Amino acid sequence: MGEGRTEDAVVEVIGTRVEKLAVGSFSNKDILFKRGYRSCFGTSILRQHIATFDFPNKVLYLRKSRYWGEPIEPDMSGLHLLKSDGVVAVHSVDEGSPAYKAGLRSKDVLTQINGVTASDMKMWRIRQILRSGDGNEVTLTFVRHGEEKSVTIVLKRRI
Repeated sequence: MGEGRTEDAVVEVIGTRVEKLAVGSFSNKDILFKRGYRSCFGTSILRQHIATFDFPNKVLYLRKSRYWGEPIEPDMSGLHLLKSDGVVAVHSVDEGSPAYKAGLRSKDVLTQINGVTASDMKMWRIRQILRSGDGNEVTLTFVRHGEEKSVTIVLKRRI
Protein backbone atom coordinates (compact mmCIF):
# COMPACT_ATOMS: atom_id res chain seq x y z
CA MET A 1 0.00 0.00 0.00
CA GLY A 2 1.02 3.64 -0.48
CA GLU A 3 2.34 6.21 1.86
CA GLY A 4 1.40 9.88 2.19
CA ARG A 5 4.15 12.46 2.41
CA THR A 6 3.07 15.98 3.18
CA GLU A 7 6.46 17.66 3.47
CA ASP A 8 6.98 17.79 -0.31
CA ALA A 9 3.27 17.77 -1.18
CA VAL A 10 3.56 14.68 -3.37
CA VAL A 11 1.32 11.81 -2.39
CA GLU A 12 1.65 8.20 -3.48
CA VAL A 13 -1.71 6.49 -3.21
CA ILE A 14 -2.14 2.81 -3.90
CA GLY A 15 -5.25 0.82 -3.23
CA THR A 16 -7.54 -1.87 -4.43
CA ARG A 17 -11.05 -2.33 -5.74
CA VAL A 18 -13.43 -4.67 -4.01
CA GLU A 19 -15.98 -6.30 -6.29
CA LYS A 20 -18.73 -6.29 -3.67
CA LEU A 21 -19.20 -4.95 -0.13
CA ALA A 22 -22.25 -6.07 1.80
CA VAL A 23 -23.47 -4.72 5.12
CA GLY A 24 -26.71 -6.32 6.24
CA SER A 25 -29.15 -6.18 3.35
CA PHE A 26 -27.15 -3.49 1.51
CA SER A 27 -24.64 -4.40 -1.12
CA ASN A 28 -22.36 -2.04 -3.04
CA LYS A 29 -20.31 -2.98 -6.10
CA ASP A 30 -16.87 -1.92 -7.29
CA ILE A 31 -15.79 -0.20 -4.07
CA LEU A 32 -12.42 1.52 -3.90
CA PHE A 33 -10.24 1.27 -0.82
CA LYS A 34 -6.99 3.15 -0.70
CA ARG A 35 -4.44 4.02 1.89
CA GLY A 36 -2.60 7.28 2.24
CA TYR A 37 -2.95 10.16 4.61
CA ARG A 38 -6.61 10.34 3.56
CA SER A 39 -9.28 7.70 3.15
CA CYS A 40 -11.71 7.77 0.25
CA PHE A 41 -14.05 5.33 1.95
CA GLY A 42 -16.64 7.54 3.57
CA THR A 43 -18.69 10.26 1.95
CA SER A 44 -18.90 8.52 -1.42
CA ILE A 45 -20.43 5.49 0.30
CA LEU A 46 -22.54 7.45 2.77
CA ARG A 47 -23.91 9.63 -0.07
CA GLN A 48 -25.71 6.54 -1.34
CA HIS A 49 -27.52 6.20 1.97
CA ILE A 50 -29.75 8.12 4.31
CA ALA A 51 -27.97 7.69 7.62
CA THR A 52 -29.72 7.80 10.98
CA PHE A 53 -27.47 7.80 14.02
CA ASP A 54 -28.81 6.37 17.27
CA PHE A 55 -26.10 7.77 19.53
CA PRO A 56 -27.38 6.43 22.87
CA ASN A 57 -27.40 2.88 21.48
CA LYS A 58 -24.32 3.37 19.27
CA VAL A 59 -26.14 2.22 16.12
CA LEU A 60 -26.07 3.54 12.57
CA TYR A 61 -29.15 2.81 10.42
CA LEU A 62 -28.90 3.06 6.64
CA ARG A 63 -31.57 3.42 3.95
CA LYS A 64 -30.98 3.75 0.24
CA SER A 65 -30.84 7.37 -0.96
CA ARG A 66 -31.59 8.75 -4.42
CA TYR A 67 -27.87 8.32 -5.17
CA TRP A 68 -28.00 4.57 -4.53
CA GLY A 69 -26.09 2.64 -7.16
CA GLU A 70 -24.11 5.61 -8.50
CA PRO A 71 -20.65 4.56 -9.59
CA ILE A 72 -18.02 5.46 -7.02
CA GLU A 73 -15.04 6.76 -8.91
CA PRO A 74 -12.15 8.70 -7.43
CA ASP A 75 -10.19 11.47 -9.06
CA MET A 76 -8.32 10.32 -12.16
CA SER A 77 -5.98 13.30 -12.49
CA GLY A 78 -3.87 12.92 -9.36
CA LEU A 79 -4.67 16.46 -8.21
CA HIS A 80 -5.62 17.37 -4.65
CA LEU A 81 -7.13 20.84 -4.80
CA LEU A 82 -8.19 23.49 -2.32
CA LYS A 83 -10.38 26.49 -3.02
CA SER A 84 -10.10 29.56 -0.84
CA ASP A 85 -11.34 33.08 -1.60
CA GLY A 86 -12.10 32.00 -5.17
CA VAL A 87 -8.58 30.68 -5.81
CA VAL A 88 -8.28 27.03 -6.85
CA ALA A 89 -4.83 25.91 -5.74
CA VAL A 90 -3.01 22.62 -6.03
CA HIS A 91 -2.40 21.27 -2.54
CA SER A 92 -0.57 18.14 -3.68
CA VAL A 93 -0.13 15.87 -6.68
CA ASP A 94 -0.02 12.07 -6.68
CA GLU A 95 3.36 10.88 -7.87
CA GLY A 96 3.16 9.23 -11.30
CA SER A 97 -0.35 10.54 -11.99
CA PRO A 98 -1.41 12.27 -15.22
CA ALA A 99 -1.18 15.69 -13.52
CA TYR A 100 2.27 14.88 -12.13
CA LYS A 101 3.52 13.70 -15.53
CA ALA A 102 2.16 16.93 -17.08
CA GLY A 103 4.23 18.98 -14.65
CA LEU A 104 1.64 20.25 -12.16
CA ARG A 105 2.98 20.74 -8.66
CA SER A 106 1.96 21.91 -5.23
CA LYS A 107 1.11 25.64 -5.02
CA ASP A 108 0.20 25.94 -8.73
CA VAL A 109 -3.01 27.96 -9.16
CA LEU A 110 -5.59 26.67 -11.63
CA THR A 111 -7.10 29.48 -13.69
CA GLN A 112 -9.06 27.45 -16.25
CA ILE A 113 -10.39 23.93 -16.63
CA ASN A 114 -11.42 23.03 -20.16
CA GLY A 115 -11.59 26.75 -20.97
CA VAL A 116 -13.88 27.61 -18.04
CA THR A 117 -12.62 30.00 -15.36
CA ALA A 118 -11.74 27.78 -12.40
CA SER A 119 -12.64 30.38 -9.77
CA ASP A 120 -16.21 30.44 -11.15
CA MET A 121 -16.60 26.67 -10.74
CA LYS A 122 -17.89 24.85 -7.68
CA MET A 123 -15.53 22.25 -6.26
CA TRP A 124 -18.03 19.43 -6.86
CA ARG A 125 -18.00 20.33 -10.58
CA ILE A 126 -14.20 20.38 -10.71
CA ARG A 127 -14.07 16.99 -9.01
CA GLN A 128 -16.70 15.68 -11.43
CA ILE A 129 -14.54 16.72 -14.39
CA LEU A 130 -11.41 15.18 -12.87
CA ARG A 131 -13.10 11.80 -12.51
CA SER A 132 -15.17 11.95 -15.72
CA GLY A 133 -13.70 8.84 -17.28
CA ASP A 134 -10.61 6.86 -18.12
CA GLY A 135 -9.06 8.28 -21.28
CA ASN A 136 -10.92 11.61 -21.19
CA GLU A 137 -8.81 14.69 -21.88
CA VAL A 138 -8.88 17.70 -19.56
CA THR A 139 -7.11 20.95 -20.37
CA LEU A 140 -5.75 22.77 -17.33
CA THR A 141 -4.41 26.31 -17.36
CA PHE A 142 -2.41 27.25 -14.31
CA VAL A 143 -0.06 29.89 -12.96
CA ARG A 144 3.29 29.15 -11.34
CA HIS A 145 5.57 31.98 -10.19
CA GLY A 146 3.60 34.48 -12.30
CA GLU A 147 3.90 32.45 -15.50
CA GLU A 148 0.76 30.98 -17.09
CA LYS A 149 0.98 27.49 -18.59
CA SER A 150 -1.56 25.20 -20.20
CA VAL A 151 -1.44 21.41 -20.36
CA THR A 152 -3.81 18.68 -21.49
CA ILE A 153 -3.91 15.60 -19.32
CA VAL A 154 -5.47 12.25 -20.13
CA LEU A 155 -7.43 10.96 -17.14
CA LYS A 156 -6.41 7.51 -15.98
CA ARG A 157 -8.23 5.10 -13.73
CA ARG A 158 -5.29 4.25 -11.53
CA ILE A 159 -6.88 1.64 -9.26
